[in-house]
Amino acid sequence: MKNGKIENIISFIALAVSIIGVFITNSKAETDIKYSQVVIGVIGSGVGMALSILFVILRKKKPSSTVFIAYSYNDKEIADKIANLLNDKHVRVIKEDEEIEIGFDIQKQIKEIIKNVDIVIILLSKDYYKSKNLKKVIELSKSLQKRILPITTDNSELPSNVANLKYFDTSEGIEKVTREIVDNIIHIA
Repeated sequence: MKNGKIENIISFIALAVSIIGVFITNSKAETDIKYSQVVIGVIGSGVGMALSILFVILRKKKPSSTVFIAYSYNDKEIADKIANLLNDKHVRVIKEDEEIEIGFDIQKQIKEIIKNVDIVIILLSKDYYKSKNLKKVIELSKSLQKRILPITTDNSELPSNVANLKYFDTSEGIEKVTREIVDNIIHIA
């Protein structure tokens, strides 16, 4: 049984016990307790139960993993599609172009980002091979022992420092690749 179901059952039991407690207290009280006080007690119990269920629901929607997507600006459209599909599956996505601030050391910023993510997705294309960041992203990810998920976007060969990793190929469609990535992320978390 999943935690959410257990918490819901516990909430309903707590509500039932609270209601029974109010009625037992009312029947044994030496002074008359007004009906409105009983109703307020029951409503309070119901609100408590509703809040606990809401908490469970909100906790379920919390992103399960955080993913950094490194890519060339020319691959932004593919990165955006992957990011949107991952966000739909409640995976938090940090994209390279959105987090790097102008006027600050790019390498230091990338290192801080990679430190704080679970998985690094690298969109590999001829354009990204020209980037100075590719080698650094791979080195940092490996040194920080982050899971690297390479994705080829134009049938480019993998760089030698990730050639031994299983990779994804967008030639089969971005949606299919994203589903496989989500499946991998779920198995990792």
